[in-house]
Amino acid sequence: MDMLPNEEEAKEVVFALNAETACLMDSQDLKLMMRVLNRYEKVSGQLINLNKSAFYVHEKVQSGLVSRLKQITGIRQGLFPFTYLGCPIFYSRNRISHYDTVVKKISKRMNAWQGRLLSYGGRATLISHVLQSMLVYLLPGMNPPKGVIRQMYSIFSRFFWSNTGDKKGVHWVKLEALSLPKDKGGLGFRSLFEVSNALFCRLWWNLRTKPSLWSSFMIKKKYCKKLHPVIAHAKGASSIWRKLIIVRELVEHQIWWQVKKGDSSFWFDNWKNLGALYHVKDSLEEEIEVQNFASTEGWNAQVRHMMRDYPSMGGRVRDQPTGSAADELSGLPPEQKIDFAIDVLLDTKPISIPLYRMARAKLKELKAQLKDLLEKGCIRSSSSTWGAPVLFFSGIEG
Repeated sequence: MDMLPNEEEAKEVVFALNAETACLMDSQDLKLMMRVLNRYEKVSGQLINLNKSAFYVHEKVQSGLVSRLKQITGIRQGLFPFTYLGCPIFYSRNRISHYDTVVKKISKRMNAWQGRLLSYGGRATLISHVLQSMLVYLLPGMNPPKGVIRQMYSIFSRFFWSNTGDKKGVHWVKLEALSLPKDKGGLGFRSLFEVSNALFCRLWWNLRTKPSLWSSFMIKKKYCKKLHPVIAHAKGASSIWRKLIIVRELVEHQIWWQVKKGDSSFWFDNWKNLGALYHVKDSLEEEIEVQNFASTEGWNAQVRHMMRDYPSMGGRVRDQPTGSAADELSGLPPEQKIDFAIDVLLDTKPISIPLYRMARAKLKELKAQLKDLLEKGCIRSSSSTWGAPVLFFSGIEG
């Protein structure tokens, strides 16, 4: 029986065509990719149309590799730039011309409204709820140049101040002024610059707090191979990473890493909710976790010595590292005076709820955590026929 590819095989396929490993790719990598796709077709019953598929490579990739790709996969080569799911995909510099399709799409929608008798209130509603919303899909994952945003502002202004038909009207106020809240004299239009910053703040939050294939690639493989993300630089990076570095200072001090197991970075993570410590010391050694400095009696001698040398550091780490390994639970909570119970009617039968399937890796991790908690005495098996659903989840630090 054919099975779907496991997580490790999927990761191999994802990184098989990575730009950094393209020179090392051989026929086995390509055959692995096609084998996974064939197994998907057999299991799902959905066929992949190779005639509508394409692969994209950098212009400096060797022609022999491109020919081998075409021969083994049967897929044609596409050219950059192209549009995928409404977003421009390119590898060169972030140019205004790459977003011409997006600008034309908004202009086309606006032109369909020309010639209609619309009040200023009606135009404001169309700008707020239609035209600006068309960009919300693009901005979370793209960093368009400021010139593109200014083109959008020009289109919105021309539509808002225009008279009936295509006649140009007088622009009495700049659109930036109309973006102010209504209680401050504006019309409440969203500032696209601020929307872009807010969405990239969320992207940085996800990068730092939610482990994923994308975050692992960005941090471990691409931009932070030897540096912590807090001090990583943007020189020579993509426009997306440069934008993330700009908004980093807006988000990083808002992330509070609870100590728990102690695997937070001692110097770079905000684990005391008072800011990171990397700027206190002039030169930093390799990245060290909090648990390496903590003991059952508090901080070790190395930290106490640093607190004497750097008084500003002592004001932040003087207290004992709460939530360290010394504070782990040792068993079940003490018996309470009030025994909580739920009375049910006689002959009432438990509600039957079907089980749901879990990913193999998650199920394995759940069993390991449950076994560990049972051995420590923190939980116990339930003998009740009314099995209550229990959700185990890990915090930022596990």
